[in-house]
Amino acid sequence: IASSFETLSLQLQLAISGVPIAIENTQIWKTPVGSYFSGMRVSVNHKQDPVSFIYPGVGALYVGMGKDLLRLFPECYEQLSDITDNLAYSFQDHLMTPRLANQPDAAMKGKLENSLRAELANIAEAGVSYACLLTAIFQQQLSLKATSAAGYSMGEVSMFAALGCWKTPQLLGQRLRQSKIFTEQLSGPLKRLQDLWFNKNTKHEKHWESYYLKAGLMQVERLLPEFERVFVTIINTPDSLVIAGDPTQCLALAKRLSIRALPLDVPNIIHCDLAKAEYENMKGLYALPINSSVNCKLFSSSCYLPVPVTEKAIAVSISKCLTEQVDFPRLITAMHSDPYKAKAEKGNHVFIEMGAGKSLSSWIERILQTDSATCLSVNQKNLDDYSGILKTIAPLISLGHPINLQSIFAGSLVRTVKKVACTTLVS
Repeated sequence: IASSFETLSLQLQLAISGVPIAIENTQIWKTPVGSYFSGMRVSVNHKQDPVSFIYPGVGALYVGMGKDLLRLFPECYEQLSDITDNLAYSFQDHLMTPRLANQPDAAMKGKLENSLRAELANIAEAGVSYACLLTAIFQQQLSLKATSAAGYSMGEVSMFAALGCWKTPQLLGQRLRQSKIFTEQLSGPLKRLQDLWFNKNTKHEKHWESYYLKAGLMQVERLLPEFERVFVTIINTPDSLVIAGDPTQCLALAKRLSIRALPLDVPNIIHCDLAKAEYENMKGLYALPINSSVNCKLFSSSCYLPVPVTEKAIAVSISKCLTEQVDFPRLITAMHSDPYKAKAEKGNHVFIEMGAGKSLSSWIERILQTDSATCLSVNQKNLDDYSGILKTIAPLISLGHPINLQSIFAGSLVRTVKKVACTTLVS
């Protein structure tokens, strides 16, 4: 991969020296710009190699994410138009790609991010829309079919929508905005906490926050009896997790452990006992007519098994996921060691993070710690969308997956130019 002939020459020189070593040692060769060689023996038939799409939660979304994707893959426009009649609204275009006269400074960037995260319904709808777009790019344009999928936290909703489980996914956005679950009870004014932790006359202050901790589950659990308003909501890796609850108590717990608590700015009450009061209402919220023809195993953190594609099963799955603690290592391990895999699927397992950032792919590498898995991310902050896509498909091609490159060489950015003889000067 190169953006100039000078870079190409350098990449070729690096490959000439690096690829033979990779073959000899059966290891990966790659460069920072994305050039890649697997160094592994791959069979002729790669259609059944396991490929898992992993969908991040809504908290991963950021301003400017994916702004060039529809320009790079305009063929997806028609497919997305079948899902929604207002793409700009579904993608929250005014929040995700704000129009500014000047480059924003740090203060303005912070203000824009806060505006994006002000309402859960906004980032939830945008997150689902970008998941649908990325899935369409890889499955329809690049012809890479997922054999299994999973979602991290609310990414489970994105998974069901993006992989075509629901006939009318646009109804979900309408329901989210009309439902009091995520506009009043578990988000926004946090009425679920009223009379438990505070009353409506309490002066405005932050009553709930989520924090990332570099700590193990046992380290934190032994202190929870002392901090009754703190919950372990998500286990990311064996040595990192998310706690949520009263900000004062969360910070006090982190101080006791002598570790830093990184605020995630996601004030939503999910993945804990306090959310269980809305379980039945959630089942109604996520009960949508389904498409039964989904050729992909859909794993859920509600049971750490594939979920049947039925209206009730999906609604129950999402509701349990959002009201119970998420064990991400257990979910990924279940997918990687799926006992029902066919023999042809026992080779290299590719995990692709289908959303903003690369946190999940990094965590999966730490969880599995095996050479039989390749972890990729389609988006990275401060990396343009085109480079992000190329850096994802390079390993897939090297591993032998039959990627359709037609969109890369004949897409909106590459057009045949007809030479025309003209005597008139054109400015």
